[in-house]
Amino acid sequence: MTIDKNLIKVINEEISKYDFLGGDKLKEQQEYYNLIENEDFQKQFITDFILGKTDKYKIIDTVESRITGDYSDDFTADQINYISIEYAVKIEYKYDLNKEPVQFELFFSNDERIPINVDGEEDKISTDRGIQNITDSWITFIDWNKINVDMFSIDGDTIEFKAFKRATPEIRNIFVREFTKEMISTETNMEIRED
Repeated sequence: MTIDKNLIKVINEEISKYDFLGGDKLKEQQEYYNLIENEDFQKQFITDFILGKTDKYKIIDTVESRITGDYSDDFTADQINYISIEYAVKIEYKYDLNKEPVQFELFFSNDERIPINVDGEEDKISTDRGIQNITDSWITFIDWNKINVDMFSIDGDTIEFKAFKRATPEIRNIFVREFTKEMISTETNMEIRED
């Protein structure tokens, strides 16, 4: 039996195109993990986020968004207010213009209660039903240091967020505040007005 050399050549070309052992996928996955675990990559993301470079990142999904605690918008009450937060978002980040964006998740939570201060003002208005009190309350302080940030791969694997842990307290506070303030405001129905 004679085998046509051209047939063997075509078969070998087709076989070389097919990734039998999944090596290409494994290599791609390893490159992904190497990238999101890279401290310089993480620093660049934190910097781009704080600088508001929205052309480089976007929240593509809010996985979880919940505020619990003991807080009140009654600023006249003599009460200690605190919140707890669970906020998970999927991020798409374009770290390199020549490459596809990379996706990962951030999860904001707390181990201890997060103290908040509430203030406000009352107004009286006349209506056809008589005088009514209108109350406007807002949050004047949140202890941003109490909020933790964890990073995860898109598959849910924990990634050490080294750049965040090594950042100065001021950078960590700005990052956490800017990421969570809108959600906290929405969930508590109180605007955040810090001095």
